[in-house]
Amino acid sequence: MLRSAATRALALLITLSACAGEPDPLDEGELQRLARAQGDARGDGFAGLYLLSSDPGDCDCPEIDGVDLCRTLSLGEGVIPVALSQHDGLLVIDLGSIVAYIGGVDQDGAFTVAAILNAGLVAATGELLSRIDGELSDAGFDGVLQNRLVGAFLTEDVDCRVSASIRAVSLAP
Repeated sequence: MLRSAATRALALLITLSACAGEPDPLDEGELQRLARAQGDARGDGFAGLYLLSSDPGDCDCPEIDGVDLCRTLSLGEGVIPVALSQHDGLLVIDLGSIVAYIGGVDQDGAFTVAAILNAGLVAATGELLSRIDGELSDAGFDGVLQNRLVGAFLTEDVDCRVSASIRAVSLAP
């Protein structure tokens, strides 16, 4: 799947902000701030059911005892059903039994949502820090997913990151 120009620009902006002395986009405090943020959107116009797919991006995670952490921490191949809930400037992206992201959404569709999970979700100790930055439209949304595992996996300490371009298609008629 080809990345849209907006998605590439968003990924570049996230990378540049991390290099320019801005807060680490996957810092726990930053993710807590993002999850509490609300945008300027009104109503529930972005709510609905979507089908999400992803294209792998950068990953600096190791392979440990035959387990590819890049694959483990990504959304994988295929399509995942997701539900979006919106109450004015608050957006929740629910990936079913996997994770629910929460954060702000603006009237123009720009959003940032975050989640902090116990790394036991991926058979590790520590935390899985995650965020999605994207843009909603009538047809769905495009964005960038970033995950960071901070903790231990099997016998090794780990602090690694994986990203993916994501695209969701609305199931609304």
